[in-house]
Amino acid sequence: MNGITEFPFCLVGESELNARKLCVDNDFVFRCVERNGNKVATTRDIRVDRINVVVENDIITRAYIG
Repeated sequence: MNGITEFPFCLVGESELNARKLCVDNDFVFRCVERNGNKVATTRDIRVDRINVVVENDIITRAYIG
């Protein structure tokens, strides 16, 4: 991995379970912000140690730091 900003891109295409494990193994907090087109209630704070993900049919389709 070349940097913290590149890590979320490694999660796209992974299963939710595997992405969660990868986050924990790399000291990130995992948070689903949208599942199958439905937004999940979240806080508006920004954290550099948290990865927000969008999940479609158990697959990560988007991931970003926040």
